[in-house]
Amino acid sequence: MTTLNSVPPGAPQMRPRLSRSWDLLKHEWRLAASREHLASDVVAGVSVGLVALPLTLAIALASDVRPGVGLVTAVVTGIIAALFGGSRLAVTGPAAVMAVLVGQIVDRHGIESLFLVGIVAGVIQMAIGALGLARLARVVPLGVVRGFTAGIGLTLIVSQLPRALGLRATDESHVLDVLLHFVRYASEAHPLAALFSIFALVVVLAGTRYAPRWPLAIVGVGVPTLVAIWIGVDETAVPRLGPIALPFTTWPTFAWPGSNTGPMLLDATAVAVIGTIEALTRSVALDGERSGGAQYDPDQETLGQGLANVASALVGGIPVTAVVSRSELNVRAGARTRRASVIAALVVLALSFAVTPFLELVPVAALAGLLVAIAIQMTAVPYFVEVFRTSRSEALVFAVTVVSMVAFDIGAGVQVGALVALVAALLRVTRVRVTVDVGEEGVPHHASFSGPLTFLATARIDALGRQLGRLPPEPGFVLDLKQVESADATAIGHLVAIVDSLTEPGAKVAFLGANAEVGAMIREAAPRLGNLLTSREADLDRVLERSRLAHGRSQLVSGVRRFRRDLRENLSPLLTELAAGQQPHTLFLTCADSRVVPSLLTGTAPGELFCIRNIGALLPTYGHDTLNDEGAGLEYAIEVLGVRNVVVCGHSKCGAMGALKKGGLPDELGALKHWAKGARELIVDPSAHLTVDDVTRATSVKQLDHFRSYPVVQRALEAGELTLSAWFYDVERAEVLEWSPSRERFLVVGEPEARLSRAPGPIAH
Repeated sequence: MTTLNSVPPGAPQMRPRLSRSWDLLKHEWRLAASREHLASDVVAGVSVGLVALPLTLAIALASDVRPGVGLVTAVVTGIIAALFGGSRLAVTGPAAVMAVLVGQIVDRHGIESLFLVGIVAGVIQMAIGALGLARLARVVPLGVVRGFTAGIGLTLIVSQLPRALGLRATDESHVLDVLLHFVRYASEAHPLAALFSIFALVVVLAGTRYAPRWPLAIVGVGVPTLVAIWIGVDETAVPRLGPIALPFTTWPTFAWPGSNTGPMLLDATAVAVIGTIEALTRSVALDGERSGGAQYDPDQETLGQGLANVASALVGGIPVTAVVSRSELNVRAGARTRRASVIAALVVLALSFAVTPFLELVPVAALAGLLVAIAIQMTAVPYFVEVFRTSRSEALVFAVTVVSMVAFDIGAGVQVGALVALVAALLRVTRVRVTVDVGEEGVPHHASFSGPLTFLATARIDALGRQLGRLPPEPGFVLDLKQVESADATAIGHLVAIVDSLTEPGAKVAFLGANAEVGAMIREAAPRLGNLLTSREADLDRVLERSRLAHGRSQLVSGVRRFRRDLRENLSPLLTELAAGQQPHTLFLTCADSRVVPSLLTGTAPGELFCIRNIGALLPTYGHDTLNDEGAGLEYAIEVLGVRNVVVCGHSKCGAMGALKKGGLPDELGALKHWAKGARELIVDPSAHLTVDDVTRATSVKQLDHFRSYPVVQRALEAGELTLSAWFYDVERAEVLEWSPSRERFLVVGEPEARLSRAPGPIAH
């Protein structure tokens, strides 16, 4: 049986993109032509078609085209996009988000040139899809996309106010002009027209929340129409929709704009880009999250949208995109294949012929109220409120886009919004944070930098220099660069100036933790400062001319302060959850050596590793009296905490293995000699291996046998609930290797084939 997630039988996995898309389309067509899910698709298609009919008429009204243009558009594009698009459940047709732009094009170039705009826009979209560039549309900032939609919503609300109150329409399209027109003629508003528009508005807004499966648009428009017919309202007081040209009974004429070719091409590009972005942002959520994981192809979707726009223009229709409200209704109504969208288009076609006399009597005010309801939903007020609380910069992008669109036009709004988003992103990326811990009791002053040091940070660096200059110079200064990933010559020059100003009166200054790139730039800018570069806290003793005793506790205290200031807030949700208990996924047995930092090697967060550390990373066999604390930790981790992975990790230049291989520990180290006596029973024969690292690697592998001697491990392994791994951390190369039983050698973790040649050879047992 064909399933929703199946792929064409026998289709190779690695084929040219267009070939794969064609295979997937054929599979989708076969699924749509089968009897599977037929009932669900018919119900969904009829539901969407009933709703699409009044919405199409309303959007045609907002687009300044005849109602019949909207109907033929809905029929043709609904079928073409469903058959050739990359989304299974998205419904394409006249969209409110495109109405304002389409109306402006009609005002500037005329309806005949609009058809050419649709063809050019469709060709651009087809080229984007064919070249595999559709994914680039997804990089447009969400704040700009939402701001654009909200700006369209506000423009629609204002543009429909005269119609909603039964006032004479205006030829102007700018928001301010429409508002002035509305104020000038507001006294002529007809109460019944206002009542019809308010009814449609309330039905759609309330129904969307409380009865989302109902055909709300039909109710919102149908009831006022029946009332208008029943009471015989004068059409001069409450205008009706009027004569409607049936689909495919008239054909378009095309007029080249002549001197306006450039502006027309810009409009076509705007239609293509906006239509593509809108379609992709809607369709990916529908198919990826709500249809059982059906495959979604953004390039194919863009290609299908382009074909739909070309077909629409050839039959006298307007540019389109995927419509969020109809697409969501399609999903809620139970659509499972592309057939549902085709059925919806055919329902619109059938109703266009069947109920034309009724449609011609629809009050324009009711359609205007329907549009205002849709526009209010487009304004995305909840999104703005939420994003204002979480990201002021994103909220600024949204607000600037909306204001620019309303004050100027669509193109200006999108351009200004994108520019503000780019500037905001640039400031976030280039922002440097500097914190200063003032030294006490001989502890040096500690200035920490995080983020890139660029010319944009020079003001902050200069302010730091003035701040440090006011501190007493005796303890010395540490400029901590561990969290600086990159720098430019300008920022380094200002940093060198700070050091010069501090060292001139005799203060000691040291750089801490600069990476290779930043360190090289400091040496190049001021070779004399090369000896001030340190890679660890212990090196500060040399530069600051202090004793080793001076920095131990001060470093810990300073670290706690930085944790409290820089990390605690970000980790607060995780730590609150961990306060109730731990659920680590891995037991990590490793050496007590300070050079081994498990969380650093594995990139794990607090609560993920249950660490057991001892000298040499050793585990006694079950029942052994030596080092029995480790056995207790193992049983607790597996039986109580539910750990499902066990890793034993040795490391290069291990002092413990070196001592065991060399032997002859001093008598005054009694505890260490006692440890060595028991440890020799847990490791391989040191004399059988040439180097200390060979001893460590072989010992790590031997510990796996010790793990298997525990009953809790045996039970977990038999149940397939536990994995055992032996790792080796090469400190000098900063590389982690894993023992491969099948190859009998250590391989680079995560890259066994690509870097096999760099891995150590087999172990002799």
